[in-house]
Amino acid sequence: MENKSVLFFLVCCLSILQLGQGIWLNLPASGTKCVSEEIQTNVVVLADYTVISEDHQNMHTISSK
Repeated sequence: MENKSVLFFLVCCLSILQLGQGIWLNLPASGTKCVSEEIQTNVVVLADYTVISEDHQNMHTISSK
């Protein structure tokens, strides 16, 4: 019986978690792209940026503020 309660608790906790969201941008081969978003007060934003080129060989620079 205790195992069922623990399992139920874990399922409930996992069901309320949001796994994540992402955006995909197609950028020109050269130049800069500026992307911005309005963030409300008292909101914490965590981000992980990755650049993948079509040839999968070039390392690109990312600048964020």
